[in-house]
Amino acid sequence: MILFSVFLNKLKEKAPEQIVRIANVKDDFFISDIFTNSKYVRNKSVFVCIEGENYDGHQFISESIDKGCVLLISKKEFSDIPNLLVKDPRSLLGIASSIIYENPCDKLLMYAVTGTNGKSTTSFFLKYILDNIGIKTGLLGTILYDDGRYKFEADRTTPEASDIQRYLYIMNKNRCRACVMEVSSHGLCMNRIEGSSYDAGIFTNLSEEHLDYHITMESYFNAKKKLFDKYMKKEWKIATNIDNNYGSKMYEIFNSNAIPYGLNRKNVNCNFFAKNIILENTGSFFDLEINGLFKKFFLPLPGKFNIYNILAAISIVTTQCNDIDKIIDIVKNIPNVPGRFENFYTNSGIHIIIDFAHTPFALLNLLSNIKYFASKRIISVFGHGGGRFAENRKYLGEISSNYADKIILTNDNPRKEDPLSIAYQIYLGAIKNNKKCDISIVLNREKAIELALKFAKQGDIIVISGKGHERKMQLANATIDYNDLDVVKLFCKKNGVFLK
Repeated sequence: MILFSVFLNKLKEKAPEQIVRIANVKDDFFISDIFTNSKYVRNKSVFVCIEGENYDGHQFISESIDKGCVLLISKKEFSDIPNLLVKDPRSLLGIASSIIYENPCDKLLMYAVTGTNGKSTTSFFLKYILDNIGIKTGLLGTILYDDGRYKFEADRTTPEASDIQRYLYIMNKNRCRACVMEVSSHGLCMNRIEGSSYDAGIFTNLSEEHLDYHITMESYFNAKKKLFDKYMKKEWKIATNIDNNYGSKMYEIFNSNAIPYGLNRKNVNCNFFAKNIILENTGSFFDLEINGLFKKFFLPLPGKFNIYNILAAISIVTTQCNDIDKIIDIVKNIPNVPGRFENFYTNSGIHIIIDFAHTPFALLNLLSNIKYFASKRIISVFGHGGGRFAENRKYLGEISSNYADKIILTNDNPRKEDPLSIAYQIYLGAIKNNKKCDISIVLNREKAIELALKFAKQGDIIVISGKGHERKMQLANATIDYNDLDVVKLFCKKNGVFLK
């Protein structure tokens, strides 16, 4: 709860250039919350009118007033209520929210994770280790939001700016000491982390994705770089993957703040270097050189990319805990991350992996790592989202035909595109690369997964990729409930198969 007069004075200090005029204010009053969605507005709330692609917040002013709104922040004047007119409500939203919610970033250790691939897994790893060294940690990311008491299914990777500040405020109330937060390029470009500041950040990698939005890789990189240019606290650190070209570039730019990690010995400046790697289907063994100190680690999740993810988490954790032996014990018990190289086994000896990989880079990482330890066939079930970087489809086909023994192409959020056309573009890429590849098109994703489960035999690995943890399927005219793991579990239940 904050008085309007106090709120306004603080806003003038932090963003004086934004304020155009104050209208309809006669007496002082209290403010308790701030929202951009009118359906959540309650008594003593601020309603911020955001002009989006599909909706204009100014259309919902009357509804907000009816629900107890006491202040509008907008570009247009509305005469029936106290009104703060500003140049850009969206860019001011995070700053205003941080004031209302008592500057929660100042009371938490704040960790931002950005990059193309590995954000969710790295965030889960970092939170798990922090929790287990005694630092209670909240989480905001693609898979879920955890406020230290309750877990919520995430609706986007980086929430709206007002929601971020509210979650951080609640984390404080729930006695969290830290927050790990995935920061997307869209979130950065749309000013969602305005009002936030971070003690440390992780840059996992950068590969071609979201170019329908960013157009060029340079623009995409600069969007990520904005996190470290603008939103870090004093004495901040960046853990960066020095084996990735863009991660190396981050290291060069932010050298004095950087903690480089990687697997490539030619990078002599690597502070956290993994070597003597042994990849198995049950996990990975490696020796970790930490600034000249050698330690043996076991990560109970397979894949070389997961070694990168755990290196990122460890390199940041060591800024808070220098007990490496304790970290080793914690790492060897890290659980599956929902929808990220998530492993299941049937009593008939079939290995099932569910993963979010939906770009060529991610699918290559996924299938090449599985090929390394696969003793029998790899059955790959995947598709590609509609209305997204269609050029990727032929590459997805090429990659799957190089590594999979059986390919089943299916739906993956086709949206308004023709699902068969999407699948056929992938099909052409596969056949052009490998004319002998065994490939089928089954657009119904449930039927595609069932086909894979019926086709598989003992020792085979079924890889279901593209949707991971997601619980919805976006079709042309509807969004339906759907989840890959639910389909697997239902099939196993119906067929008397035990899944562990």
